[in-house]
Amino acid sequence: KERYEKFKAQHINNHISKDKCSLTIHKNPIFSHGNCKETNTFIVSKPGPVMSIWEDEGIPVSNPKYKRNLTQSTKTFTIVVCEFQRKLSKGWCDYTGKRKVNRIVIVGCAGGLPVHYEVEKVAIG
Repeated sequence: KERYEKFKAQHINNHISKDKCSLTIHKNPIFSHGNCKETNTFIVSKPGPVMSIWEDEGIPVSNPKYKRNLTQSTKTFTIVVCEFQRKLSKGWCDYTGKRKVNRIVIVGCAGGLPVHYEVEKVAIG
């Protein structure tokens, strides 16, 4: 449950926009080994639709390059990719965001809950 709560804080946000990356990452706070994270991706959604990727609206990913228990969404999402620009004073990290639509997301699950954001790709068709 704790890993899911961390995943939710780091990757699910129904109100994120490309202009709110720095503020959102600072408020959560999202770091990588105590440093500003190079890239963080938010799924623009409430938690329910993301949970359903694992529950009943996803397909298992069987690609040998992935070493986790991964599931691919069958529905598309809008995402915001936040990319690190520079470290500011008082622990703030400055990010620029890119909004991407019509994306299939691949997540890792444990105990029936999404706990890892792997990658996104453009939905074809």
